[in-house]
Amino acid sequence: MIQSMEQIATTYFIGAIFIDELQHLNAAKTGGKDNMLNFFVNLINAIGIPVVFIGTNPMVELFADVLRNARRACGLGIYDFKQPNEHDPAWDLLVEAIWEYQWVNTVTPLTPAIRATLYDLTQGVTDFLAKLMILGQRYAIQSNIETLTEEVFKHVADTKMKLLKPLVAVLRSRDPKKMRKFEDLMPTDDQLNAMMEDAGVSTTESRLSVLRQVKNNGTPVVVPDITAQTPQAPATKAAHTRSTISATIAQEADPVDILRKACWLQVDPLEFSDAYRKSA
Repeated sequence: MIQSMEQIATTYFIGAIFIDELQHLNAAKTGGKDNMLNFFVNLINAIGIPVVFIGTNPMVELFADVLRNARRACGLGIYDFKQPNEHDPAWDLLVEAIWEYQWVNTVTPLTPAIRATLYDLTQGVTDFLAKLMILGQRYAIQSNIETLTEEVFKHVADTKMKLLKPLVAVLRSRDPKKMRKFEDLMPTDDQLNAMMEDAGVSTTESRLSVLRQVKNNGTPVVVPDITAQTPQAPATKAAHTRSTISATIAQEADPVDILRKACWLQVDPLEFSDAYRKSA
């Protein structure tokens, strides 16, 4: 199939392939997930055009546990659509654009109160906003109200969209523990942090323990336990940590080790560019 796809892509000048709803692979049984991911890897290597993977947040788990899958998924960067806040410029632009599509007899101006109601009832989810506008107008027309008001949207949210109320309530709470009950709501950053915790490398202490095992001319390098020290101002602690880490990483001869330790410690590897160039 890959050879046929490659020939078709070349013949018809296909610009890219978009593979949507990838999170469904999490439910695949009897090796189906691994076989499909292997197919994607071979497809990317052979077809010669961009392959874009699209899915909800649980898709992260598909790529994070296998190096080659994660490497290819990050080849051109990851675009993470985060939940916008109420005053996000992109959210305001979307609300203003969708508000132009009113089919009721009495066109209502977009007031700050209506903006606040729309965000409160959708929590920035674009699909919820579209459904709320469609169902709100249908209800307004059928009930002869013929205008869009806050009361109309609240009624629709309580009746026609009541199945979404638990999800909206969780988003409104911003509570990660509650979000874990709904896998689609869990932000990708929180998912990755949870995976790091499972791997034992999430806290500052566990990251620093890696450097404590590094030896300099046979002598262990001592890295201060900053987690046990008296809390300092953030800028002071950050400067102290970078200084200590820089001295430790500079002892590394392998540039891969330099970058790996910088990533573990969530610091910019460019800070150690001199040590990197020398070792490279």
